[in-house]
Amino acid sequence: MGGCVYVILSRNFGFGLNSDSFERLAASLPLQYIRKQGDNPVQIEALLFGQAGMLDDLKVNDDYFLLLQKEYAFLKNKYGLKPLESYIFKSLRTRPTAFPQIRIAQLAALLYSSHGLFSKITTCDDVGRIRLMFHVNASEYWQTHYAFGVSSERKVKYMGDASLDIILINTVAPILFIYGRSIDSEIHCERALNFLEILKPEKNSITKRFEKLNMPLNNAADSQAMIQLKREYCELRKCLFCRIGHRLLNGRLAAVGNNL
Repeated sequence: MGGCVYVILSRNFGFGLNSDSFERLAASLPLQYIRKQGDNPVQIEALLFGQAGMLDDLKVNDDYFLLLQKEYAFLKNKYGLKPLESYIFKSLRTRPTAFPQIRIAQLAALLYSSHGLFSKITTCDDVGRIRLMFHVNASEYWQTHYAFGVSSERKVKYMGDASLDIILINTVAPILFIYGRSIDSEIHCERALNFLEILKPEKNSITKRFEKLNMPLNNAADSQAMIQLKREYCELRKCLFCRIGHRLLNGRLAAVGNNL
């Protein structure tokens, strides 16, 4: 899996609220260091949590936390790493299963099991099989924790279907399309578009506003088109270059325009 794919994947594990923070985490921790510890899931977690600044809490003293602290101290010195500040990772108004600690643990599990992931993505034509590649469970510690040092009732920490869809929409499809363009392969480009037509539409504040205007979102291709429209035309005030905006300015859709 190339470094570019690693950064994109990590960013999307932030799921909007923590996207920038997860991208910074990936940028601070070169993939080559993770690969060197690729056969040791504890060390991969230690690298990620340590770089995220989440192993500095002196109040936590459970065995697993202390083990990660010890492993990270060694790896930090070995690779000359400089950790981020933990406060950049936000948990406010998020469900416990979406806490950044859980997302990092899931990302660590994926990186541990993702040998040859890029090759598998570019050679597989079944989105269901690709989904299974990302259907990873966090390590044993996280089955009974949502944060370090705080035990909870046992619960598996797989990503939900909606989260998996977001990863496939924003990671797999773009990577596959860009790869197709880079090698001049229409097959890969068409496969990426086909995946978007199969997947359910992404649900967020942008797509919900379009749905209120009775604009149907039948699949992920539709939702991605709406998001692109909002960001590249609405937010940049390029109404004259947008067919919808042009009609609005002409007064043909004034009633709809009042609801935007």
